[in-house]
Amino acid sequence: MVHVFLVLTTFFVWKQAFCVPGSLITNIIYGAMYGAYAGAFFASIFTAVGGVLCYLLAAPFADLVTVFPKLSRPLQSMRVALQKVSTSHESAVTSDDRKQKNNLWTYLLFLRLLPIVPYGMMNIACGVLAVPLLPYAVTMAIGSIPWNFCTAQVGDILQDVATAIQQSTAASSKQAGANVASASGGSSMLASGTLTILFERIWTWDMIIKLVLLSIASALPLFLQRYLDSRKVHEHDASEEEGTSGLDPHE
Repeated sequence: MVHVFLVLTTFFVWKQAFCVPGSLITNIIYGAMYGAYAGAFFASIFTAVGGVLCYLLAAPFADLVTVFPKLSRPLQSMRVALQKVSTSHESAVTSDDRKQKNNLWTYLLFLRLLPIVPYGMMNIACGVLAVPLLPYAVTMAIGSIPWNFCTAQVGDILQDVATAIQQSTAASSKQAGANVASASGGSSMLASGTLTILFERIWTWDMIIKLVLLSIASALPLFLQRYLDSRKVHEHDASEEEGTSGLDPHE
């Protein structure tokens, strides 16, 4: 098991570092092997590790990457967005600086939770644009949790289904072998026994909880987007009220 874990993890990190597609499959394997919770934990941690490697690989080639026309426009868009929340200056830390740092963390986390920009493209862009490494890595690990949990949960459920099918097929085969009177009768008994045992195996409280958690994790990015939008509107209204209150009524 240690050897399998090391091989799978090495492949997973390599895939993230070089932006190779296939996260869905590897996450499902993690979930099938280690369960939804441990699988999501491993996938989130190693997503961040692979993303950091991609960041470090892209950083030295900043001038070369910007030459490609398909990458120049997304990089320019992200550069403009990051300039608004930049924390690159080295002046004394003030309340405005803290607010800018919070905005940077929020912006990066928002992009991770709502993958409008593909993960691989964002990893390259953050390396090219020299985004601070700490918020980049932490927001990547946290922001990938909903996706990783959903896919690992799928693997866990498929593992339960596969186990149930094996158990029900073995039990039904024994029953059919003992009581079958004809080939057609044996096939019918096998099918009915398989479905019965499979239903009893799958329709449990554990499976219901897994499906509920899967639904919550799938809907989490949508609720978060609405929350951030409402918060942005609230902050905008508050700033307008402050600007209005500061005006002299006699002017």
